[in-house]
Amino acid sequence: MNFRSRTSLHIALLLLACFFLLFFKMGARDLWAPDEPRYAQVAREMLETGDWIVPHLNGNVYTEKPPLYFWLIAITSIPFGDVNEIAARLPSAVCATLVVLLTYLLGAKMLDRQAAFWGALLMATSAQFFWNGRTGALDMLLTLSVLAALAVFYIAYTGGRPLLYAAGFIFLVPGLLTKGPPALAIPLVVMLAFFAVEIILRKEDSAKKLGLFTVSAAVGLVVVALIIVPWWWAAYERSDHVYGSLPILLKQTGGRMLKSYSHQRPFHYFFGEIVWQFLPWTVFFPLTIYAVRKKGDLRQNTGLRFLLCWFLAVFIFFTCVSGKRSQYLLPLFPAGGLILGWALTVSNPFEGRLRQLKSFSIPLLALALGSAAGLVALVVAAYSQAPEYVSGAMIAAFAGGVCLTILIRQCLGRPPAIALGCVAVIVSLASVVFFGYVGPIIDEDTSARPFAETVIAAMDGDEPLHFFFLYRPSIHYYMRRPIPRIDDPEKMLEVLDNSPRMFFIFQKKQEEVMYAIADQNGFWLEEVTRARVGSRDIICVIARLDGAPAADPLNETPASAKDS
Repeated sequence: MNFRSRTSLHIALLLLACFFLLFFKMGARDLWAPDEPRYAQVAREMLETGDWIVPHLNGNVYTEKPPLYFWLIAITSIPFGDVNEIAARLPSAVCATLVVLLTYLLGAKMLDRQAAFWGALLMATSAQFFWNGRTGALDMLLTLSVLAALAVFYIAYTGGRPLLYAAGFIFLVPGLLTKGPPALAIPLVVMLAFFAVEIILRKEDSAKKLGLFTVSAAVGLVVVALIIVPWWWAAYERSDHVYGSLPILLKQTGGRMLKSYSHQRPFHYFFGEIVWQFLPWTVFFPLTIYAVRKKGDLRQNTGLRFLLCWFLAVFIFFTCVSGKRSQYLLPLFPAGGLILGWALTVSNPFEGRLRQLKSFSIPLLALALGSAAGLVALVVAAYSQAPEYVSGAMIAAFAGGVCLTILIRQCLGRPPAIALGCVAVIVSLASVVFFGYVGPIIDEDTSARPFAETVIAAMDGDEPLHFFFLYRPSIHYYMRRPIPRIDDPEKMLEVLDNSPRMFFIFQKKQEEVMYAIADQNGFWLEEVTRARVGSRDIICVIARLDGAPAADPLNETPASAKDS
């Protein structure tokens, strides 16, 4: 098979895998908190208000993120007439597919086509990657931006083309318009770490190249500023100097890095996260470390050296940051996938029999045992959490066990590459089953749609509705209407004076406060519904100034200020 045909085959197989991993039944499940409904609602308000400069959430300026991903959702939603599940997720899935393809093309230049193919495939079928590719969130667009910038940087460095350094910074514009300063910090950390290693290894002209890079980077940053500053200034002015202000920028960058106001995690957090994020391929981490030590030849292998700098620099950077979320590691996945792919191919999985090659058979045996344990856990989880699905879970576990046994028997006498391919296929099919068929079942416990539909059914037209000491974007998204938030009991009484009947949504932990306020101020509460939405217990009540009192669920007595 010639070069062009093999490359075309690799790309076709990767696209097929991406279809099942990322696109198949994309809209089957509802939007899941915390990020999906929030970003979808921001995009919806862009469409409703026509303000594409300043993002808004529930009518307020949304200062947390730049607007690019919201623009993409809004544009994707236009043919649908509204922001739906497909429109919210399609930009992320497209970006994930582009990351897979670009990783393959970069790997082919850095390493070889075989390692590039396996690296891209392993990355695509890693748990964290396809989970985030299936999620309507920002991180895959950031990953694509960082990957493109680092790819251009590597080509510029190895090809002796310093002008490309400046051009590479242009690819950071989408990342900066998606996640802000981290999109600049991540690749810069990788680039500087690589130059430091090159200088330590005394590579020829490394110091000179660093000087050229510094000049080109300055030019590139000026170009980036010229692209971004006009939008930033327009948003800053239109929001009355709120959006993009210095205090907000310091809070969103320095605040998250040094002493985060949210998602604080211990220093060692990502050491555990990396294990599950690369599942099922973490079983080959020991083989990868061994291959790098024994066969890496890092002094001569510039591509592998750059990939290791990339992976370690991003990992160490986010380990040192105070605020940590699992998806923050996504920018290192192209490097991690290619390192894994290289390690597997240099260990020659294309010859011999699996049972005779312990470097492959032992990790795959561990993976098989883990899969068997997962099937047992599926039945146990169904029995304890959803007894009505126990029969289906038992059938699925039995069928999975039979298929696993057959695959093991068939693969033992064949080259390890066959077993690796089978694992990738199984992961793709598992993604189809979970997101396409299990996800809609889980919606009953995770989605805000059933709660919102019950509230809508109880309302008479466009009756007033408020959040009380709470704001949940998932409820807001499925209610499809503005829902003001009230954090002051006096404000609640004020709005009640203007309407004899009003709906309030609040958390269960505020229930006692709500009924105490009603008892003290002489209005009645009637419960509409209560449900667990994600990780929170949410209640909706009707507040009335007249009519029969409703029973207080805490003490089973009417909630009113009037003596009985």
